[in-house]
Amino acid sequence: MAYTGRVISGARARLTINGKVIGFATGVNVSENIVLQPIEVLGEIDPVEFEAVGRSVMMSCTAVRIKSKSFKSLGIVPRGDTVDIVNMNEVDAMIEDIITGDIIMKISRLKAESMNWRLDTTGIMSMDASFRGIRTYDEEDAA
Repeated sequence: MAYTGRVISGARARLTINGKVIGFATGVNVSENIVLQPIEVLGEIDPVEFEAVGRSVMMSCTAVRIKSKSFKSLGIVPRGDTVDIVNMNEVDAMIEDIITGDIIMKISRLKAESMNWRLDTTGIMSMDASFRGIRTYDEEDAA
C-alpha cells in the first residue's frame, strides 16, 4: 500500500516570516506548551488536579547566512536602540508544503528574542533566531 504525499519532509517545506521566504533556511523548531497549575489542598500530598492557566509558544529557525540577507536586514529581528527594541513589530511565520501549496503550520504574533551566528574555519556561516509567539495553528486551522 503506497502512502505518497503524506510525509512532510524538509525538501518540500518552505519557511516564510512576514511573507518573506527564508530561502536558505535549514531548520525550524516550534514548541507550544500549556502551562498547568497544580491545585494543591491541605491534607493531600498530591495535587488534586491541574488547571490550565496559560500557553507558551516558542519558535527558532536556522538559515545559511547570505550576504545582505540577515534576519535584521529582512526586518524579522529589530535593529537599533532601546526605542526600536521596545517598539518592535510582531511577525507571523508559516511552513508551507511547496508541492501542494498547503499551509502546514502558522505561528502567529512572534517577537524576536535572540540571535546567534556560527562560523568556523571549514564551515558555512549560519544564523539562528529565537522567537516567542502567541499561538500555533496546524493544517486544520491555518489556512
